[in-house]
Amino acid sequence: MAKSVSLNPPQHGGWAFVGLPVVVGWTVGGFTLGTFLAGIAFVLSFPALYFVGAWLRYPKRERFVRPLAIWLGLTVVFGVAAIILAPRLLLWAPPYVVLGIVSLIATKMKRDRELLNEVFQIVQCSMIVPTLATANERLSDRATIIATIWVALTLIGSILTVRALIRKKNDPQFRKVAVWFAVASLPVAVAAGVFVGWIPAVVVGIAFAFALWRAIKVQPDSLKPGQLGMIELAFFILVWLATLSAILVS
Repeated sequence: MAKSVSLNPPQHGGWAFVGLPVVVGWTVGGFTLGTFLAGIAFVLSFPALYFVGAWLRYPKRERFVRPLAIWLGLTVVFGVAAIILAPRLLLWAPPYVVLGIVSLIATKMKRDRELLNEVFQIVQCSMIVPTLATANERLSDRATIIATIWVALTLIGSILTVRALIRKKNDPQFRKVAVWFAVASLPVAVAAGVFVGWIPAVVVGIAFAFALWRAIKVQPDSLKPGQLGMIELAFFILVWLATLSAILVS
């Protein structure tokens, strides 16, 4: 019998990709027991879906049964508890189900690491912000809409830059795409920030200027993956601070 694999998915950046929209969602949507449990369920869904995909894709499936059962079980427990406390969360179930099925099909076809599938995953992660805001009837708040835009730009930019520095490090054209996306994101993020105040616009401007700097200056193989992850984490924290400032001035 094959030995069970580690409980921790090897895609360590996935925790931050889910964590950022959860924290931003708590910030703009209001922190209640229902949104807290929903946020934890979203975080737990990252390893749960990873091991579902691994079970579908790789041989010796029994290796993945234990981590899959643990993470999926915890996700269901927290998710059901959140829905009981905040039934409005169910309004977002249909798009999550559709995107989740698409992602799992891509995994089964061994195309889960393609850019298009990662875009679908970014959409899923970005939707966490309005989902948590819906629980407290704050979906239409200006800060919620703008924070969702910021999170989407952040995750797309991070995917492009990290891919350009690691998987596509020998592809200069892809590096240009990552840089130009960072260039375009800066004015878009700042312009969105202006709608909630000049302080959030300045803070988010600093965040996306930092992202542009790292897209231009950081070279392939100049940093270890962990060091690159710390740079991305710093970017994510700056975006959250921009969100916090938007709430404080609105």
